[in-house]
Amino acid sequence: MRTLTIIVFLCIASIRLYAQENIIRIENDSIQMSAGMQVAYIVYIPEVTLSKTEHDWIKKFSRTTATPAKNESNEIQIKNAKIKDISDKRINIYSLLVKPSENVVKIIAVFEIDSSFFSPFKTQSIEDEKINYGIKNLMLKFAKQEYLSLLKQNLFKAKSKFRIAKDKQNKLERNHESLLKQKMSLELRVKNNLTELQGLENDEKRIIKQIEEKKDALVNVRDDKELYEIGKKQLKMLKKEKKKIDKNIEKYSKENISDNIKIEKLAKEILTVKSQMLQQDLEVNQRSTIVQDLEKKIEAIED
Repeated sequence: MRTLTIIVFLCIASIRLYAQENIIRIENDSIQMSAGMQVAYIVYIPEVTLSKTEHDWIKKFSRTTATPAKNESNEIQIKNAKIKDISDKRINIYSLLVKPSENVVKIIAVFEIDSSFFSPFKTQSIEDEKINYGIKNLMLKFAKQEYLSLLKQNLFKAKSKFRIAKDKQNKLERNHESLLKQKMSLELRVKNNLTELQGLENDEKRIIKQIEEKKDALVNVRDDKELYEIGKKQLKMLKKEKKKIDKNIEKYSKENISDNIKIEKLAKEILTVKSQMLQQDLEVNQRSTIVQDLEKKIEAIED
């Protein structure tokens, strides 16, 4: 029972950790920096890369100071920055950017204003409140911009993959429809050929009977040269007609054999394409869900 309780607790903790890693949040904590133990502002940005976030963080403040940013033992130091949204005084920013897990980048920043390290735990005046609000707003705004930029890039890629998947789905549907039409056309031709064959076989029986009757009649008129010659010509015409019928029977029979082979082949192709369509439908639905989820995330951040 205790083991089960521990497992459940670990599962809940994992779910909470995952949820926390997938939202932007800011907090304060005491952190050991190059200037000693200081109260830092810590912002969490989900899914972004450490290298790009670090590049953008430095670039953001490069416009606020003439002094280039320094990297001292992975601590980014930005000196003499002028940020009106925080204070009219010059600001030094000491920050660490770390990736504590695969899903989140953490920015730890300490702000030194007019040679004093600012602590949100010691706000005593309206000016202090303004500074605290300004710092939080700056860091949250940066975090949102970073995450929003990533989401929009991912959305662009996701839409591209969705369009490719959708085009493939449409192509498979057109191919499936074409194969069905071909199969139905061949099946109709086989059916019509069978009807033709049945008629030709009846004609063949009739002609055979007429030929036999004509042969018997010729025996009886052998002494009458004129009638005999007429009968021979009629017999020749009957044999010629039979030959034509036999030729058509052979033609339609061969055509049906060939068509039935094609129908069997098409039936297998249709099953293969149908299986591919089912897989493609799943991919299109998955791609659509990814696009929708990204759009919802972007909408939530932009609101």
